[in-house]
Amino acid sequence: MTEVRQTFQFVGDQLVRQLGVYLRLYDIPVPSIYGPSADDAGGFAE
Repeated sequence: MTEVRQTFQFVGDQLVRQLGVYLRLYDIPVPSIYGPSADDAGGFAE
């Protein structure tokens, strides 16, 4: 049962990350997942 739960959690995490990428491509603001990004003010692209 634990393996099934881990699999669903992994798949869910991957879908959330990919959804964030697709939304960014359409210039829809999304919250950062891993901290500031180059798209954010004060990110790496200063």
